[in-house]
Parts: sequence; structure tokens; C-alpha cells
Amino acid sequence: MMMAAAVVQGYASDDDIRAVATTFGGVEHRIEFVREKDGVKYYNDSIASSPTRTIAGLNSFQQKVILIAGGYDKHIPYDVLGQPICDHVKLLLLTGATAPKIRECVENIEGEHPPIIEVENLETAVQEAAARARRKRRCCYHESGQRVVRPL
Repeated sequence: MMMAAAVVQGYASDDDIRAVATTFGGVEHRIEFVREKDGVKYYNDSIASSPTRTIAGLNSFQQKVILIAGGYDKHIPYDVLGQPICDHVKLLLLTGATAPKIRECVENIEGEHPPIIEVENLETAVQEAAARARRKRRCCYHESGQRVVRPL
């Protein structure tokens, strides 16, 4: 936000910069708060349609999460997801064409892995995540099939 203010300095008034800085809710579909239901906060991160964006989303949370991953296969490498998933994910729900690739990249990491469950579709994945989430958690959906459920 500070960088944006610096870039427009001299082109916009200080009042306009201040107004945007205090009211800007973030980029649509980027870790965007959707709702809270039964004590679980849901976030939409559907813009995270690549491993690097998914990793950035996972890194934005301080505690382990429930992650729904999978979807359309863009024929890109997923191996970079293995370690961040092991580091940041409490439960991994997989669906779609990339489910086997994501499972493999996680299982190839030495050490502890989150439990992995494959489900038929995103709707089932969301239901499973909601059923396993406890109160005071967050749930975040990523376009590449990632949904994050995390403690507050």
C-alpha cells in the first residue's frame, strides 16, 4: 500500500490517497473474506491458480490450514508445492486432474505429511473441509483447487 501511495504522490491529493488507503478491501479473489459460518471463516483465493500463488497464499497464514487442491491441469510443475504444503497444511483434500501430481509432490517430501483425502469434486471437498473444520478456523479457496481452513 505504501508503494502505491508513493507512486501516485504528486498525481493525487493526500486526502484521496488517504481515502483509498483506509477503504481499499484488497484485490478481488485474493485471500478475500467471504463469510463466517459455524465459527469458520471462509476466504476466496481463486486468483491463486499456480503453485507460486498458492504458496504465497499459504504463507499469508500463521497456522496450519486445511487445503483443498486440484483442478484443471495447466501442465506446469507442481513439485514446488510439496514442502510448503507439508509446512503449512493440516489436512489436504485433493480433487480434479492435478490431484495425483499434487499428492506425489507432497509424498516425495521426507518427513511428516498432512493426511491426504481425494474427493470427487470441489463441492464434496468443501463439504469435507467444513465437516472437519473446528470453530475459530478460516477456509480459503484457491482457483487451482486450494481451500484453506485454519485456526484463528
